[in-house]
Amino acid sequence: MNNTPLRALVFLPIAYLLSLFHAQAQQYPYMEFGVNLGFSNYQGDLSSGLNDFDFWKNAGGILAKYHFDRTVKLRAGAYVGRVTADDAVSTFYWRRNRNLNFRSNIYEFQIVSEIHLFTGPSYTDKGHPYVLAGLAGFMFNPQARYDNEWIDLQPLATEGQGTTYLRHRDKYSLIDLAIPAGVGIELKMGRGYYLSLEFCYRWTLTDFLDDVSGYYPDPNEMEIAYGENSLNQALSDRRLEKENYPIGQGFDRFQFRGDPTNKDRYVFFGVNITKQFTGILCNTF
Repeated sequence: MNNTPLRALVFLPIAYLLSLFHAQAQQYPYMEFGVNLGFSNYQGDLSSGLNDFDFWKNAGGILAKYHFDRTVKLRAGAYVGRVTADDAVSTFYWRRNRNLNFRSNIYEFQIVSEIHLFTGPSYTDKGHPYVLAGLAGFMFNPQARYDNEWIDLQPLATEGQGTTYLRHRDKYSLIDLAIPAGVGIELKMGRGYYLSLEFCYRWTLTDFLDDVSGYYPDPNEMEIAYGENSLNQALSDRRLEKENYPIGQGFDRFQFRGDPTNKDRYVFFGVNITKQFTGILCNTF
């Protein structure tokens, strides 16, 4: 009996699959380099919400990706953005009365993994979604607008850090960590170019991105620590209408200036434009 047709039926599909695996092995690994263009915003004690488009500020960065295969990419990137907020535009009276504002540039370096979805047999370069997560370090420096000048807030210890009552509490660091996580959709444009639209949230480990975290400091202790009518005291409590205390009762140390139970977050939203490169660099990993 001649088994040639049967063997062909078995061999040809296997050969086809092997050719696909071989083609993919020849394609990977490779690298991409590119830029990010978009906007940044934040959520914290002064935030009016991500739906207030007046507070989305220009942002951008550079990035490099290493493709292990269709599904997994390792990415490193450096980003610059700005976050800002102002109690004056709030719809809540207590926020308008608090009367605080801030701005801060953010300089971030991150390493994240991208997991691309739907990369199986039905994979198409036309477009597919992905998720990402990783670790980031960033620098920030909150400033407040006061008498038409922008004043650095961290040196002023506006919540009483270092005064007699809070002598155990140091000024917060201007360098901290964040956990980025987000989603995106990627399109292959041809000639090795990729375009992706991405929304990435950063959960930070600080509550002082906006210089606001806990309670108002005791004005008497601020005066002892920094002198009468000091800038420290002026920027620590800018309420338009301050509390009146009963005769014989001192300053209430537990008046909320912010929410100490929630850390601040910031967001980058924009597009990545990258170019694929292959060669010796990839083969050395």
